[in-house]
Amino acid sequence: MQSAECGLEIMSTNNQPQREGRTVQPLSSFQALADSRCQFVLSYLSQRSNTVSVDELVERIPRPNEETPATIRLSLYHAQLPKLADAELIQYDAKQETVERTAMTGQVVAILDRARSIKP
Repeated sequence: MQSAECGLEIMSTNNQPQREGRTVQPLSSFQALADSRCQFVLSYLSQRSNTVSVDELVERIPRPNEETPATIRLSLYHAQLPKLADAELIQYDAKQETVERTAMTGQVVAILDRARSIKP
C-alpha cells in the first residue's frame, strides 16, 4: 500500500514494510526519527547529491553543551548512523566512513518538515 501524500510504501500483507526481502520495523524508523541528530543527518544528506564523509557530518552538526568533535563522532559511529542505516533511511559504510542518502531520505525529510510546520 502506498501513502497518497508521500509515496512511501507503508505496509505489506503482514502489516510490515518490505524492502528487498527484509522487513523494516516501524519502531526502529520512529526511534531514529525521534533523535534530533538523526534528523540533522537526514536533512543534511537530502541537500547533497553525493556521498558524505563522517568527518564532514561531524564538522556540520551543531555542538550543544560544548560537545567535542570526538564525542560527536563516537555518537554518530555507534548510535545515529547505524540506527538510520537499520531503518534504511541512509546507506552507511562504517569501514569507509561514508554516508549516502537513499530514495527514502528526501521523502522522510519532507514529512519531518511538514510535521514541524504544524502548530499545536
